[in-house]
Amino acid sequence: MQLISADALNKMEWDELVRASGGTVFSLSTYLDATADNWAVLFNEDHSGGIACPFAVKGGVNILYAPFFHRYTCLLYTSR
Repeated sequence: MQLISADALNKMEWDELVRASGGTVFSLSTYLDATADNWAVLFNEDHSGGIACPFAVKGGVNILYAPFFHRYTCLLYTSR
């Protein structure tokens, strides 16, 4: 598994994975950029699946959380 921060992520490829796997607006990069303090994606080995991980940094510790107006987070997977 590989964790890639939003800054280092190819957001066009991430959004395509969201669409191809039937994900919702809550996983799109534009929505996460607007609602999450920080976010990253935890990918599987071949990047055919992943999950968005919004987080805040409090006291130097990264804490995963659901952003305001964020209904849910889903695991996205597509066969390539």
